Order: sequence, then structure tokens, then C-alpha cells
Amino acid sequence: MHELQRLHVLMSLTDVNECLTGLSRCENGGTCVNEIGGYKCLCPPGFTGPFCSAGKRRSMYTP
Repeated sequence: MHELQRLHVLMSLTDVNECLTGLSRCENGGTCVNEIGGYKCLCPPGFTGPFCSAGKRRSMYTP
């Protein structure tokens, strides 16, 4: 086994799934995706940023 593969296996054994533990901070309906050493948020349309917190909120008011 190559050193990089060995490191990947070791990190996989000790990785915390932030999506399952409630440690993720995805907002506005963002979907948490676990990664080795962290997580990322997949944002719904209209929202951006690492936690899907940036974006335009649509108004319920229509003239």
C-alpha cells in the first residue's frame, strides 16, 4: 500500500461525520456533504457561500 493510501485509510477511520452529528452549519435548505476532515454545503438555487447564507431572499409581496 502506498503511503498516500495508508494516510487516507487512517484519516477515514478517525473522521467525524459532521452531517450526522449536527456540527454542520448549512443554512437556507443547504445539503450537508461529509468530507474527510470536514464537510461542505450544497446550496439551493439563490444561495451561495460556504454555509449557503449569502443570497437574495425573495419577497412574498407581488405588486
